[in-house]
Amino acid sequence: MTNKLSNTFKQRRDRGFTIVELLIVIVVIAILAAITIVSYNGISNRAKASAAASAAEQAAKKVAIYAVTNGEALPSALADAGVTDGNGTSYQYRTYDSGRKYCITATANGVSSYIDNDAQTSPKAGACPGHGVDGGGVVTNYATRPTPAEGNFGGWTGYNLAGGASSSVVPNAWLGKYSYRWTAGAPGFSNGSMNIGLEHTGVKIAVPTGVDVVPSIHVRASKGGSFTVSCAFSDSTGTIVTGSCPGPSFTVAANVWTRLQANDVTVPANASRMSIRAKLEGGATYVSGDWIEVSGVSTAPGAYADGDSPGWVWNGTPNNSTSTGPAL
Repeated sequence: MTNKLSNTFKQRRDRGFTIVELLIVIVVIAILAAITIVSYNGISNRAKASAAASAAEQAAKKVAIYAVTNGEALPSALADAGVTDGNGTSYQYRTYDSGRKYCITATANGVSSYIDNDAQTSPKAGACPGHGVDGGGVVTNYATRPTPAEGNFGGWTGYNLAGGASSSVVPNAWLGKYSYRWTAGAPGFSNGSMNIGLEHTGVKIAVPTGVDVVPSIHVRASKGGSFTVSCAFSDSTGTIVTGSCPGPSFTVAANVWTRLQANDVTVPANASRMSIRAKLEGGATYVSGDWIEVSGVSTAPGAYADGDSPGWVWNGTPNNSTSTGPAL
């Protein structure tokens, strides 16, 4: 009997593990590894968030000390209060309400935290409006009047080379904002001759020399058609530098808002202004009474955004200034 048991144990020992036993071991190891990775990531993320919150809080304290020693005046830049980027931490800072309030965003190892002295006493995860979040950059929409102003055209101008037309501002049109409508008179709009868009009372959109812009405009029409973005760059005297604004043609269905976007273009060295328009290239014939309207002009990449968009701020008077925020 003893010899039989001994032989049985020896046979099992010699044959090794079965496939089922190996699979069980592998599954157990995988589960333990997953638990370890999740735990490590959680600890790492909490450490990064804590570092960002601490950096924002310390920066706010230095700004407060600066204000106390300077007659309650806030620093124009964080460096004036002794706060500078370094050791994996970067800062963004803006003042508002005529320089009486401020907001600081600190980003440490790709995680952001912010503190607004008007709305909170301790840091929160995320970024101030107008700041990049978690290491992301910010972009600017240089169109100071991206939608027409209430009660007036707000600098919008219609262009019509084929028959008389009348203009009007339409409320609650595009995303609840105002739009500028150009209605055909006799003999109507002809293909390639209708060119409407944004031009700020002859001053146009001020753009910094050498920056990259992505011109775009939203258009809606009573009839379908083919549209492109038409833009031009000029110098401070209004002299056209270049009228080039390459981009694809867009098919616009009747009564459907469509975004027209040109290719990325660099503002020429001798230019400081630009205009952006929607140009009818082909499609249906627009007779008297037909209309085309535009709104939502932007020079920034990504989806349309202005100071009313999430995470964005107006850099001056709402609906009459540039706006800044993360690309959407």
